[in-house]
Amino acid sequence: MLAVVSLLWATVALPALSAPVDCKNLKLKVTATVPTIVVPDVGNLSAPGGIETLFAKIPEIASTAPRVTKPRTVELSAVYCPPRKSFAGEYWDQGAWNDPNPIYSWQKFANLQGYATLAVDRYGNGASTRGDPLQDVQLPLEAELLYQVIQKIKAGEISGQKSRVVFVGHSLGSQSGQFLLKSHPDAVDAAILTGLATSSNPEAFNLTLELRNKPARDFVPRFAHLPQGYLVNTVAQVRETLFYSNAYDHSIPAKDFKTRGTLAVGEILDFPSFAVPEYIAPLFVLTGNNDKLFCSPDPKDDCRAGLQGVRPTYFPNSSNFDYFSVPLTGHDLDFHFSAPVAFLKAHEWLKKVLHP
Repeated sequence: MLAVVSLLWATVALPALSAPVDCKNLKLKVTATVPTIVVPDVGNLSAPGGIETLFAKIPEIASTAPRVTKPRTVELSAVYCPPRKSFAGEYWDQGAWNDPNPIYSWQKFANLQGYATLAVDRYGNGASTRGDPLQDVQLPLEAELLYQVIQKIKAGEISGQKSRVVFVGHSLGSQSGQFLLKSHPDAVDAAILTGLATSSNPEAFNLTLELRNKPARDFVPRFAHLPQGYLVNTVAQVRETLFYSNAYDHSIPAKDFKTRGTLAVGEILDFPSFAVPEYIAPLFVLTGNNDKLFCSPDPKDDCRAGLQGVRPTYFPNSSNFDYFSVPLTGHDLDFHFSAPVAFLKAHEWLKKVLHP
């Protein structure tokens, strides 16, 4: 059996609790022990200039702060969906992974191609455990927790039978995937990383600042109980500009903003800029050609160079590398009209490398 496990930085961050028909909601209790950065006192992030002062200190914190190693036990919320044998003309389903509109549902698409899927709310987001957003919710720990989930899949604890595993990550989920593949290069049989490239848009940094990330508890009532280190974007129009491009339903960004998830401060301390020569399994990179985080604003640049660069820069020994630059598509590729094309390209590649 083949299973696809997805870790997404969900733009429409509906928790993994609403399972579609034939699927089931899971709470997966996992324990992981990895070094995490000990973050010093950050002051009042709700005060004027609090976030900006913190962001200016992040490079120093990441490079000089001590690290501590201790076990953390958490519950990860997930939706498991079994494979379906017949194609019914639909595409997928679940937050970013499982949107109610089948056009945008990679989960449904994958199930119809014969794959079981497990869509996981990352640690600190959705319906998963909300750990300390400074000291605990950091990418290396998220990756190790996901590795424990993958071990459950392989052992047959999720579906009732042992499975091979394909990892699919988007944006921050792709970066967690880099940590996962560095620590456990034999964890999965193939990986698909989306919303990722080695190139960058010179305008992206300023756009990111214009999102005006603030403590979620100050701006979103459903997050009022969270510690101040959980952040949300506060400017809807900038979010749409940064994450969407060209051909998309213009009603979606409003839903995206209303249901947006959080970003923990700890998740931006330790970005994976390292190579992963240990990973030798197949790898596919899927990014919109107008992704404003990674692609040049020049309309003549289709972002292919940045996608091609992923192999020599990050995964030089991947046994079967390929990529696809999705036309007329921004960062949130699942929510563009091109989504079915993106899913199809990924599964054509999977068929080639896993079922030659």
